[in-house]
Amino acid sequence: MLSIWEGTTNILSLDALRAIHKENAAIFFLDDIQKRLNHINQKELIHSKVNTQHAMHELKTYILSIPQMSIEEQQTGARQLAYALARTYAASLLLEHAQWSVQKNKDTLPTITAIRWCEKNLSELISFSENYGKESQLLAMDYNGFHK
Repeated sequence: MLSIWEGTTNILSLDALRAIHKENAAIFFLDDIQKRLNHINQKELIHSKVNTQHAMHELKTYILSIPQMSIEEQQTGARQLAYALARTYAASLLLEHAQWSVQKNKDTLPTITAIRWCEKNLSELISFSENYGKESQLLAMDYNGFHK
């Protein structure tokens, strides 16, 4: 089954895009992540912190490029953007909890979990180009397999 564009995930993605446009929500969102990361100083978490900061930089660059995108490009990239924002935010929360756990000599599982989560490509975004647009149009128009 293919996902339905009007499904919950896609509606929420478009709402996130709306909040970025109308409420400048991305700035506050990224600031919150950075504040959490500022407190991460445990040696075993530094690499994961750097990965999360890198994802934040990619998100910020993408968000700043949104005004130059067409409405179609913005909507096409909305789902990946929402997922990237969620993955990066989750990374900051996991790192924050792992930091607390290390400081309180608690369980090491939060540290392992945070490190593994931060190894992901947190900011997997759609990169638009002329070629991407042409390929997408070809894919959308390819009915041969269904009409034979």
